[in-house]
Amino acid sequence: MDAAAGQAAATGFGVPELIRKGLTWLLSRHHVRIFHYPGIWDRVRVTTWASGFQRLFALRDFEMHDEKGSLLASATSSWVLMNLRDRKPANPAGFLPGHLLHEVRAMAEDFPPLPKVDRPDVEIAFRVRMRDVDFNRHVTNGVYIHWALEAVPEDVLKSRRPKEIEVGFRAEAFYGDQVVSRTQRTGEGAAPAFVHQIVNIATGTELTRLRTVWE
Repeated sequence: MDAAAGQAAATGFGVPELIRKGLTWLLSRHHVRIFHYPGIWDRVRVTTWASGFQRLFALRDFEMHDEKGSLLASATSSWVLMNLRDRKPANPAGFLPGHLLHEVRAMAEDFPPLPKVDRPDVEIAFRVRMRDVDFNRHVTNGVYIHWALEAVPEDVLKSRRPKEIEVGFRAEAFYGDQVVSRTQRTGEGAAPAFVHQIVNIATGTELTRLRTVWE
């Protein structure tokens, strides 16, 4: 929710005002490319801006640079402005005035559907803990990535780092839910790749799809 709060504040509509209006920002998709990892104690600069709209989604992009100005990572994200009363999306244009938009993309991304895991190589189950949920009382965004990485083969985790992570959020998980993280390998060689899927065990609801590439 930190990023959502930042986006709301940047528009002049802070989180308390959005809540009074019965609205909240929900992250739908994000895609990160990592070019270089900073070292311990390195100073980095993160820049973010509202970059436009895609139908009823608001786009926000990010770049991370080191002290010399070299690009370390780029990211783009897609957000939906949700009406908490009827659980329907609201038009974000009224909350992102044109003069606050910087219509330059950190990454050219139209967010096509992510592939589904059809033959999982690994499955690991988790129970949602209280520490996993945010003030909206659903699992916070980063937790799904941790669950996905837990199902990556140990040899990859110990010898490589992610260079690309793409996430598509499809449904919510709540405290006490039982979920399963499924992973299927799709690429070999110098850059192993995986597709991931998080599913609610009790209902069969697909919560998240992910794609990772490693180097």
